[in-house]
Amino acid sequence: MRAPAHIDFSDYRAKAVSRRESLGGRVKGGKVVERDGQVFFIKRPTHENRNKHPRPVTYYPIKDESLA
Repeated sequence: MRAPAHIDFSDYRAKAVSRRESLGGRVKGGKVVERDGQVFFIKRPTHENRNKHPRPVTYYPIKDESLA
């Protein structure tokens, strides 16, 4: 798990673990991002660098209010 240097890692890790647990075992490879107060999951693309025209990134909204 990586975090920017200006962020407290222990707080970041605690938030990441709680978000992962809230997904209820349906976790896939990817990352959770927060934009404009809303939480999104970005699925890690398979074979990311194999194509000249990569697929666009899809943001899946996480609707659980307890995550924000």
